[in-house]
Amino acid sequence: MTNRILLATGYGSHEELQKTPIHILKTLSNYENLELIGVQNVNNSNSSSRFTELWSEIIENPQMSSLQAAIVSDNIELISKLHSLMIPTLCILHKNTTKEVKKLIQSLALSGTLFVSQWNEKEEIELYIQALLNREWNLSITQRETISTNLNWVKLLINS
Repeated sequence: MTNRILLATGYGSHEELQKTPIHILKTLSNYENLELIGVQNVNNSNSSSRFTELWSEIIENPQMSSLQAAIVSDNIELISKLHSLMIPTLCILHKNTTKEVKKLIQSLALSGTLFVSQWNEKEEIELYIQALLNREWNLSITQRETISTNLNWVKLLINS
């Protein structure tokens, strides 16, 4: 498993609307040896120096399968790709996310590989990031363990 994390919270239709939230960057900065992968041409002026790499092509990037985890916006195409590769993902819904897209994303979240949160849920986002970066939990996801095993890991993290 690598320590490469895709951070694409402004990817897709929200590219012009948002920067990477400071609380996500602050939470990630608490972890050592992370390689943050960003999206080239996204408005990340406040954080571009924090990225190890910037990808111009995301969905078809051959390195996508080497990711440990991803933190992304509500771009259904990107989430579907990450889901198909079994990459544990946190989707942060935008205030303009449509009900239709929310429903699709929430149905994918039933698999246990996708967490879904709102921008203003800082504590919840921090817990989900802890889960994504927990190597044992992450391995249980990527080795296609059962959903109940995955949920047990999340419960353990929340209760600790």
